[in-house]
Amino acid sequence: MHCLEDRRHELDALLGVLAGADADAVAHAHDAVEALPSPARCADLDALRADVAPPAPALAEAVQELRDQLSRASAEAAAGHPGAGLNLLEAAEQRSRDLGYRPLRAEVLAQLAEQLFVASKYDDGVRVYGDAYWEALAAGHDRLAFETASGFAGRLAQTLGHPDDAQPWLRHAEALHERLGRPPRLGGDLEFRRGQIAEARREYATAIDHYRRSLADLPERSISAVTTRQNLANVHLSLGQLEPAQIIFEDLLALRRDIYGEGHPSNAFSLADLGNVATLRGDFDTAEQHQRAALTILRAALPPRHERLAYPLSALADIAAQRGDFGAALDAYEEARAIWEHNFGPLSTRVAAMLERLASVQQVRGELGLAEQHATRALAIWSAAQSPDPQGIVLAHLALAQIELARDNYAAARDHTDKALPLSASVLGEDNLYTAVSRAIRGRARGPRRPVGGRARGRRRRRGDRAQLRRRLAVDVRGPDPSRQGAAVARSPRRRAPRSRAQHFLARSARRSHPARPGRIPARTGPLGLSRRSRTGPHPRCLGADPVPKAGAKHYQAEVDAWLERHPA
Repeated sequence: MHCLEDRRHELDALLGVLAGADADAVAHAHDAVEALPSPARCADLDALRADVAPPAPALAEAVQELRDQLSRASAEAAAGHPGAGLNLLEAAEQRSRDLGYRPLRAEVLAQLAEQLFVASKYDDGVRVYGDAYWEALAAGHDRLAFETASGFAGRLAQTLGHPDDAQPWLRHAEALHERLGRPPRLGGDLEFRRGQIAEARREYATAIDHYRRSLADLPERSISAVTTRQNLANVHLSLGQLEPAQIIFEDLLALRRDIYGEGHPSNAFSLADLGNVATLRGDFDTAEQHQRAALTILRAALPPRHERLAYPLSALADIAAQRGDFGAALDAYEEARAIWEHNFGPLSTRVAAMLERLASVQQVRGELGLAEQHATRALAIWSAAQSPDPQGIVLAHLALAQIELARDNYAAARDHTDKALPLSASVLGEDNLYTAVSRAIRGRARGPRRPVGGRARGRRRRRGDRAQLRRRLAVDVRGPDPSRQGAAVARSPRRRAPRSRAQHFLARSARRSHPARPGRIPARTGPLGLSRRSRTGPHPRCLGADPVPKAGAKHYQAEVDAWLERHPA
């Protein structure tokens, strides 16, 4: 009876949210309903026997009130209102501590941990995930402990990129799976997590095997199956296998159109995926067509400054910059930046990403003051983030070094490369494109070997910068992604391109806004966008020969070229 009563309260909470539906709730309605726990579990005697004991009679009323608040928080998050859900959960956490009923406190902590990740509060999310697991274990709530350990493993592997830290949590989940009698559904979840860890380690063939096994017992039209197929396509892209990736993306687009209808925002993300494949093929006309179709759908379905609009805007800006249409690129980057800032505040790392791209184009246009202002602000945001992003910090220093080179201020350029290089080498590794590029730019910052006429040098440098910008954008194209960021579109995760730098700083936005299944972490926590070479490479102008000879530059440029040869896409 308690089981059915809980299901009724969860349904009532979701209906209450949908009754006052806004654009987000409408877009997420189908997935929010599908995410409701099935009443069928209430007929599973083994599962019911595994549940924890009910609270003492004196606590029963207070426990039910807190469960109702937890149901409302879940409904808000599932309906595309993660901020409202997080506020309710933070209030519930304090009430659960005062109440002292451990099984319910574990449930509150588990949901709070996931919403903290959705909000990009990673340090807090890591701490609360651990607390939730140990609380569930102490309360004898093995199924919740399994779901918590499994979800935490996925977040560590794909959102934070720490597969080695994820492995012990996977082992906890595997042990609990044994103790629970090896339920097949939970076994499929473990295969999904193994795939995430393998993907984070770039063991792509192994990841494909795990993802395929995870699909075995999933209904084809379920959110979990869509999420897993999305991850599978992303791995094919990481291997440069465009044909199988495109087939999956086309199938998912057809499926989403069938489920949601022609103009649903979820379709925009499938279109963006296809746009990325076109970019990898070098077919920028088709890429632009898909991204514009995605933007059209989102503009029609969502409010003017909705966060999801920023993804196709950013992708279209990259295409415009690659073509040399810098005015259009700046307009689109600026609109995307304003959207991020409106939704996540001026200190969001997504804002930093747009500022860096604005700086890149402005430098090419000779607007060095504006470029410096934007790159400096990007560096401050990335450095002050709760979980500082080393790639973002390195990227900002390299952008500032390039600006100083354009001013012939070699000492200032060296200061930036001297900060970028050790960080890149120590955190990202010696065999990383950022590290090679840092050395190349430092070589250029040693100063000119021979004097060159000022005007002639300026013209040659601008021509070289434009060529380099087009070259880099041709291999660094990104598209939509809400941070797995939320829920509905969500359930159709955005791809995390392991070889694209985008995943490291845009994605930690929300990767992720797509809670694909209860406890599952959507594939990508960053924006779409790969390119034929899709390396974790720097932005425009960090590659390509500088038209002005610099001492040591040729040597370090050769090192960059060697890196590219060693890492074919």
